[in-house]
Amino acid sequence: MRILNLLIAALVLLVTTGATTTIDGQVAQLRLNHAALVAAENDFRARRVNGRLAGAEAADYAAYVARLQRRVIEDCGTGPFRGLSAGRPAMPGDIATDDPTGRH
Repeated sequence: MRILNLLIAALVLLVTTGATTTIDGQVAQLRLNHAALVAAENDFRARRVNGRLAGAEAADYAAYVARLQRRVIEDCGTGPFRGLSAGRPAMPGDIATDDPTGRH
């Protein structure tokens, strides 16, 4: 849970500093959101296996993990990631830019 709290603090810091307005910031944001998702999924599974999560608390936690999943999916569909296919690795020319020639 400490990792999740650390990731959330880093996410808040990133958002409040305005670093998300650049492509590098969007990539960093996606990485943070993905790391938060992975940490939450692992924590959820561990709590379920250990019997420390059940009932309404489990449903609330599952909803939280689903929100994180949606955030990562939305991040992948916007900014420099729009139009990328999940079926193949990204190629250098795939990253969207404001330059209509495609140069970075």
